[in-house]
Amino acid sequence: MDATERELAQQLAAHPRWRWMAGMVAVHHDDGTYARRFRGSEPDGAFLRVQSRGRLIVPDLTDPATCGCLLAMLWEVYSLASVDVTEEGKGLASHGTWYTVSAWSLGPWAARSVGTALAFALLAALEKPA
Repeated sequence: MDATERELAQQLAAHPRWRWMAGMVAVHHDDGTYARRFRGSEPDGAFLRVQSRGRLIVPDLTDPATCGCLLAMLWEVYSLASVDVTEEGKGLASHGTWYTVSAWSLGPWAARSVGTALAFALLAALEKPA
């Protein structure tokens, strides 16, 4: 992940409604190096919300399993309403590939990676009243 993605991931992990899910990969915020993968038998990850071995950890927005968990959280917020992830512009040399996430009443959000687009959408969704 680049620095921008790590900052976005930090905003997610710092949100009061954020939670770690089984299968997610956590990386160190400062350099993006692997920290750990959460397993289903662990607690909810609250004890690792901020640090792992004294270093801030964030979700890896490039990991497919983590992206699937972000999508699952979006479905929960929208009560399984329509959440679409679309790949656009593939093969267009001038623009490259973009990913768009749109949901029931918010969006769309577009970004160069699916994880980044999902993170933008989830941050907005988490701001909805519970």
